[in-house]
Amino acid sequence: MRTLCFITAYLFGHLLSLSAQKTDLFVLTVGVERYQDPRLNLKFAADDARDFANALRRQTDLYNIVEVVTLTDGQATRSAVRSAFDDFKRKVTSNDLFVFFFSGHGVEDGLVPYDFRVNDQQATVLSKTDLRNKLASLGCNYILLLDACRSGSFAKTVLGKDITEDNFVLSCEQAASELAQALSQTDKTYITVSSSASDQKSFECEPCKHGYF
Repeated sequence: MRTLCFITAYLFGHLLSLSAQKTDLFVLTVGVERYQDPRLNLKFAADDARDFANALRRQTDLYNIVEVVTLTDGQATRSAVRSAFDDFKRKVTSNDLFVFFFSGHGVEDGLVPYDFRVNDQQATVLSKTDLRNKLASLGCNYILLLDACRSGSFAKTVLGKDITEDNFVLSCEQAASELAQALSQTDKTYITVSSSASDQKSFECEPCKHGYF
């Protein structure tokens, strides 16, 4: 969590410095806690998506809030999420910032939408490749925030899988350095921040009624 806070603060600060004018902000938040398959049900993912969307709507001093879309539970089918990206593609320009937030189940290199089927994962998962293609097609800066098990598989090149207590600080410093270098070499910024490593689970917090992320 210390890593996520540090990197997120740094990245948002960098994006704000890219232009003296306010950036137009487009946001898609997805939260699934009631799945078509009730065995997959969670408790707070939908509230996570709604509250995150509301938090960004209040950032009017930083951004021109153009559009915020939230899909929860039965709204968040695989096709609906993909269609939402297509709708944004018709509105977003190259100078805008797009933020995608997902709270729900995750599998290796994939996010689990409402209509995910355990016995047909390949056809029903929102895959890493599919998601990145959708994001890249927007042609703008984007930030990807993933609160799902194994979501680190979307950003393995940043922190890797073998973080131990002994190399934790060094790994964080290396990640920040690599991100800073990448940001300086392109006029577009693509950032992924995940709640867990590619081989870890994410958890919900009963007292705070949200995911820990």
